[in-house]
Amino acid sequence: MRVALIADDLTGLAAVASEFERYGLSVGIALNVASAGALADRYDIVGIDTNSRALSPDTAANVAREAAEALAEFNPDWMFKQGDSALHGHIAAELSAIAVALKAKNVLMAPACPSLGRFTVDGVHRPVEDDPDTHIRVVDLWSGYNTVAVADDTGPAPTSPGRPLISVVDVMNDAALDAAVRRADSIDERLVAGSVGLAKSIARHLWATATQDGKPALILLGSFQARSRQQAETLLATGTARLIELPTSGEDGDVRDATRAAGQALCDGYHVVLAASPSLANSTDPTRYPLLDGAVRDRIENALRQTTGAIFDEHRNHMCGLIVAGGTTAGIVARDVLKLAALHQVAHLSDGVAAGLAEDIEGRFLPLVTKAGNWGETEVFLLAIRWLQQTHSAQEAETRSDLND
Repeated sequence: MRVALIADDLTGLAAVASEFERYGLSVGIALNVASAGALADRYDIVGIDTNSRALSPDTAANVAREAAEALAEFNPDWMFKQGDSALHGHIAAELSAIAVALKAKNVLMAPACPSLGRFTVDGVHRPVEDDPDTHIRVVDLWSGYNTVAVADDTGPAPTSPGRPLISVVDVMNDAALDAAVRRADSIDERLVAGSVGLAKSIARHLWATATQDGKPALILLGSFQARSRQQAETLLATGTARLIELPTSGEDGDVRDATRAAGQALCDGYHVVLAASPSLANSTDPTRYPLLDGAVRDRIENALRQTTGAIFDEHRNHMCGLIVAGGTTAGIVARDVLKLAALHQVAHLSDGVAAGLAEDIEGRFLPLVTKAGNWGETEVFLLAIRWLQQTHSAQEAETRSDLND
């Protein structure tokens, strides 16, 4: 079991659990402790709904502790106590009981959910940023509890001999959550509490670990749309990819250097994002479609043909597949570089994002994802890479089977 989830209501549990499914992990939910055992061997992520939000704090704590003890029997990599992103319910009572029962030394508490605009600043959680009446100093939730120690980023941690230390982290964006998760993992601090924001971050962290086992992908970022650039930044923030600037100077030496850098990154197991410099677009307004003059467009298109062609000539066997973002980019690569004849088994990955098995005129196949410039969710490149690696692995297994036959 990768992650064990404990939640105080079904909708919260389902929302948190489903974030892991998006990254290729299987998910099962139990509505009582007795049903959880049957799910443990079948799913990567197993959650128990304690249905405890309307209970008294003491009763809710007992129910949460029983759920945690039952799930701990299956040795999950992470134990995740889901809490409402507005801090409703009995998070202090439940998390304290779980931490004591599991003899935890350190516990990460991260209630922020940046995608909903819910942040934690100087230890104060802000469910509605501009409404001070909703702001809650998180450590105050533990007033009256002496079985654990609680600290935030505003001061030194209290001494807590023999007691779990719950650390409340400030979070204003996903990068801060990702950093907190990496830090927790590095020190084996894998009892955590939070909402959908933290679930997204742990799912990304598990994805980054898993993707290292497969061949890397090449991502061609021809689109200058702000959304596409943000999607690339999300991938780069995982530490699994390298950004290489598309050489638009027209110099053969620059093409060779970019090809060499891309090849080295692929051989080292990193995904490669090949992108033209955003300075080439002449629109600074993110709400407008970025405009390119004719000469700049020609330089970019020629660079795509030359550099992508050279990368495929030398390093095709080092990648699991290709992602192309932008309609013009897709057309150039499909027709001029790869010389494709057809796309098979076309699938929907996200709005404006499709995947398929590309076949070229020589009968060779390549997993391919296309993305319209201003489409797709923030993590779409991560989801696309998962699809590429799975499809590439299936292709290799089929080839081995054919050879054995």
